[in-house]
Amino acid sequence: MAYCLSAVFKLSWLSIGNNVSSHRFNCDVFFVILNVIMEEPQVSTRQLLGVLWTHAKKRKGMMFLIIFFVIFAQLGDIVHPYIYKLFIDGISKNHFSLVPETLIHQLFIYILALVGISFFSWICWRFSAVLASYFVPLTITELCRSMALALFAHSVRFYQNNFSGSLVKRIFRIGDAFDDLFGALVWNISGLVIALLGSFIVLYLREPMIALVLFVGTLIMVFLHFFYSRWKMKYDILMAEADSKSAGEFSDMITNFENIKLFTGVQHEKGRLKKVQGAWSAMAIKTWQLSEIADAAQAGIVIIVEFVLLYTALHYWRIGVLTVGDFALIQGYFMTIISKTWSLGRVIRNIYRAIANGKESAGILLMMPEIRDVKGAKPLKISQAQIVFEKVRFGYQKGQTVLKKYSMTFKAGKRYALVGPSGSGKSTIGKVLLRLFDLQSGHILIDGQDIKKVTLESLRSSISVVPQDPVLFHRTLMENIRYGNRDTTDEEVIEAAKKARCHEFIENLSDGYETYVGERGIKLSGGERQRVAIARAILKNAPILVLDEATSSLDSESESLIQEALGELMKGKTTIVIAHRLSTIMKMDQIVVMEQGKVVDVGSHKQLLRKKKSLYRKLWEIQAGGFIGG
Repeated sequence: MAYCLSAVFKLSWLSIGNNVSSHRFNCDVFFVILNVIMEEPQVSTRQLLGVLWTHAKKRKGMMFLIIFFVIFAQLGDIVHPYIYKLFIDGISKNHFSLVPETLIHQLFIYILALVGISFFSWICWRFSAVLASYFVPLTITELCRSMALALFAHSVRFYQNNFSGSLVKRIFRIGDAFDDLFGALVWNISGLVIALLGSFIVLYLREPMIALVLFVGTLIMVFLHFFYSRWKMKYDILMAEADSKSAGEFSDMITNFENIKLFTGVQHEKGRLKKVQGAWSAMAIKTWQLSEIADAAQAGIVIIVEFVLLYTALHYWRIGVLTVGDFALIQGYFMTIISKTWSLGRVIRNIYRAIANGKESAGILLMMPEIRDVKGAKPLKISQAQIVFEKVRFGYQKGQTVLKKYSMTFKAGKRYALVGPSGSGKSTIGKVLLRLFDLQSGHILIDGQDIKKVTLESLRSSISVVPQDPVLFHRTLMENIRYGNRDTTDEEVIEAAKKARCHEFIENLSDGYETYVGERGIKLSGGERQRVAIARAILKNAPILVLDEATSSLDSESESLIQEALGELMKGKTTIVIAHRLSTIMKMDQIVVMEQGKVVDVGSHKQLLRKKKSLYRKLWEIQAGGFIGG
């Protein structure tokens, strides 16, 4: 935000010093602020842990029970070696033939104690595992759901700037990050802490120097892993980024498989894939080799610590301070701690990797959506559905202006057609009306209410849209049509399909309305997808209707079939038709002619044709195929 403010002041100074026009300055400021908003925040570890805790604390009782059982299970690792020490001391002090019955009885008690402690630990582990089998998946589900909802809140521009495959991977990565972090802290780190503290206390009571050697040796290994893994974290982050880019590239290729085949792009894509995968494999090799270096260093430290520990123990045994059983105790604790610290390197590296992956995903959760409800936003109340554009200025990118002080009133219940050359801003009108993008300046009012001050849900629920290229869910046709109004019955869905003239082709399918349409509706033709989209709009029955080349994919026969349905759909609605066929445009109440983001003419078809040098007449004469301004 500091960057944003400084940039604004800089632009302000430049605009004054160089006498830059006011509107240009406003556009520059708009895009500077927009870039800052759109930039994903740098997520700190504390913020990531805060996100994870927010979801985990919903079941904190279960979580604390898991930790409770894990602690008691880990205590068995402390008690076990001590009982072995007592058992070996009992054996070593007596020849077998001279062992008194009382000692046999005592040794048998030690054996029962070992078995009992093992059984108790086993029970605790099972309880913790059963609880974790509920706690972890449920928390991961919550995290993934939050990620999905956060993605839905982001703007069209956000999706345009990110690969869909990469976003999908990031949704699941935060769940994996929680799983890895929880497992590392509860199953691994807690075990090391308990083993280290417990062994230190027991050995300190036997001989402080032995405890000190084991404690210092363990701390050296722990600190080595900690600082080395922290240094290596930057490579783990690069690895995560390379992984996301690779997934995004694969997703892009799969989405465009038809283009790859049609333009014989297999070899070209192979080269792109080689480059992306090459970057990934280079980072994978780098991180793997760094991990091996850490393992080699740890092995050397283990050898040194074991030698010093046993040499010191031998000294104290020689002077009578330690017994033979103490060697079993020391070795038992040493092996327990080494088994936990040996894997600690990988555990810490997994923690840092999980943090890196989690940060990448949490950025989406913490990122402020570009398009969102303003504070105090109220539901849109439709009384007449009159739309007013007041000096609207908008561009998709810095330095681009698509709408230039666009002003137009769309009267309630009237039908308007927007025509003009390609790039004149026709489709943009529908996008800014739906508030898929925010304006640089100006206002859009519906029944006197600024759309920026009403809730997005109420705004978009008041507008039905049939896009130029409809995209369907990979769900049944029944579900896809019902998406326009999810509370309708099957009969109402079928009735809407009949009005949109898609009932006939649906009935001819083997599974009828239960037919799955494929990803993005790929199993249907363009005209069939268009008619399903029209059926969906009919079912929604919103007071404002936007048709963005809604019959562009239909042949003449199909178009004639739905003209009557479209007429019914438009009755009583404020309708904006973008670059429609002449058969529909000529029936509009008003035709709005656009050029370079401005309204250059308004009138009926006959009125506009009378103007000999008008843009509309020119387009009419050019378009011999029955279209205007496609």
